[in-house]
Amino acid sequence: MEAVLPKILPLGWDAWTNIEDHHNGRIIVGWNASQFQLRRIESSAQWITCELLNPHTFSGTRVTFVYGFNNYGERTVLWDYIQRTSEENKFIPWAIMGDFNAVMRPSDRSGGASDWQRHHEDFPTCIAQSSLQQVPYNGFRMSWHNGQSGANTIMRKLDWVFGNLPLLTAWPTARVQFLPRHQSDHSAMIIALNGPKLRERPSFKFMNQWAEHGDFHEIVQRVWGESIPGNPMFRLTTKLAKLKQLLRNKHLRKEMGDLAIQYYKSILRGTRPAQGLNLGEYYNKAISPNSEQEDEHCWELSATGVCTIHSVWDNIRIAGPQDGGGKLIWHKWHIPRHAFVLWLASKCRLRTIDRMHNQPLPQPPCLLCRTHEENHNHLFFQCRYSQMVWQALLLKAQVHWPTIPWMEAWDWATTEYNSGVQTKMMGLLLGATVYCLWQERNRRFHDQHFGTPQKMIEDITNLIRDKLGTLRERDEMPESLRSRWNIPLRLGLLWWAGLRCSAFGLFQGPSAPLKRAGFVPSEGCFQPFLV
Repeated sequence: MEAVLPKILPLGWDAWTNIEDHHNGRIIVGWNASQFQLRRIESSAQWITCELLNPHTFSGTRVTFVYGFNNYGERTVLWDYIQRTSEENKFIPWAIMGDFNAVMRPSDRSGGASDWQRHHEDFPTCIAQSSLQQVPYNGFRMSWHNGQSGANTIMRKLDWVFGNLPLLTAWPTARVQFLPRHQSDHSAMIIALNGPKLRERPSFKFMNQWAEHGDFHEIVQRVWGESIPGNPMFRLTTKLAKLKQLLRNKHLRKEMGDLAIQYYKSILRGTRPAQGLNLGEYYNKAISPNSEQEDEHCWELSATGVCTIHSVWDNIRIAGPQDGGGKLIWHKWHIPRHAFVLWLASKCRLRTIDRMHNQPLPQPPCLLCRTHEENHNHLFFQCRYSQMVWQALLLKAQVHWPTIPWMEAWDWATTEYNSGVQTKMMGLLLGATVYCLWQERNRRFHDQHFGTPQKMIEDITNLIRDKLGTLRERDEMPESLRSRWNIPLRLGLLWWAGLRCSAFGLFQGPSAPLKRAGFVPSEGCFQPFLV
């Protein structure tokens, strides 16, 4: 190996191998010695772990390079090492990357054997228990190819890059690129640890709501059917420009507000003072009063005899039926972003895959379990991933949720929980869980970022604890709820008139010395006791 390294390394590079741990020297770690300084921490036949000492931007960061054995029994040592090292590096940025010779899920395979045996769970279980997250990537998904074609083609996702929480916190924009295969049967991996970048303005923006308009397909077909001379790229850009103008017209509203804004903008841009200001012509364009209908006053509608905006509004508006569930969504303890997502879910208006009109057929499966079709009913309650989260949280909160379809369960909840502390607690739990499940689904859909159920359970628990911990005493949180969620008591600072401490450390009152003093918990705060 010592004779081979100088032939393959660039000038000025250093390298390590694990030939001491395996006779083939299965791993080579090379680096530019003029730019980086590394310290070797540990190695074996399946991994080499090192620490970056220089430059200071990466100082302290640890990287483990992996080449797992082909036999699943021999990879057990690798899984044990990852779990042990994840605990040692829980406060240190740590990346682990390489050829693990294992897949995370059945969808990471194409061709060949399709069975999923018990030993296939070893790898995803190890990653989940180690609190590692897959670094977002682009490029080739199936990183290994057997070199065959046609029916003999076999592809696998065997190459992975994971990072722990300190790594992803230090470099939130970390990204991996899988390059096309060249001489090897594996795709090369490049991880970029860059600082946050300013978001650039996109060159083209498409609003999804355009596709929901009834005339969308007609507009596109009409523009695309026009004959435009020139090369293909010119014809494409010209048609896109025409299509953009037609779609933008859907947002132009020439009403009173827009006319007023345009008028005052012209005044501000001008240099002469405005003269002859007459708003009547603008109001006449937007308001057409009915002269045949007699005017009426509304202040007598108030029970107190006082005119209020509420009474006038109730008289002139067209009141529709109230939807149930308002107390579960917009209660006093609600978290705004959670409540909004829960409200959309209660209307089945979240953009799940079954509601996307531009998805190819057949539709891809649920992003959480990869086995069933994604819809509101499956995503939040019937998915294997969601069920694991719900079972733990319902046990923690000691509440009941029926195993029935989503809309039936929502109707049941609006009837069962309509007032009291239990309603607010159920709404808080339901909103946080639906929000986090939807957030995890979107991270997988857009960033290929996969979280574990255990991590989500911990996040939801912390969200609820943080919210309950900020409640005021008049919100009447029972002591049982406080102890169940481990909410700490508040420390109150009190002034005791006439109380002072003597030079000997004794507390003295107005008339006599006090031997002992302290605080005892009572009603959510600490009260003083004096002896």
